[in-house]
Amino acid sequence: MLPKKGKIFPNRDGRSHSEVHYATAIAAALREDLGSTHQATKTVMRWTGASERTVKNWLAAKSGPSGEHLVALSHRGPPALGRQGASGSCQEADRRT
Repeated sequence: MLPKKGKIFPNRDGRSHSEVHYATAIAAALREDLGSTHQATKTVMRWTGASERTVKNWLAAKSGPSGEHLVALSHRGPPALGRQGASGSCQEADRRT
């Protein structure tokens, strides 16, 4: 008998629907602002301190940032992730720091 864990079944890859939407939203915001180039990966690595593999997973919507990485993105990342009072692109903001 399976233990009762709720009414929502995870997807085939083991993630719930809310996790899939979260990862997709983060990836879309990052790609919209930075693109999906190697330069974008390096920029997000600099902003968050996350590893290259982790950032690539975020850009591919395989997972989303949590904890301190999410906070770092909200301060330095795309406006869609909560950055306030930003003028210019994120790349310009990155050059100033």
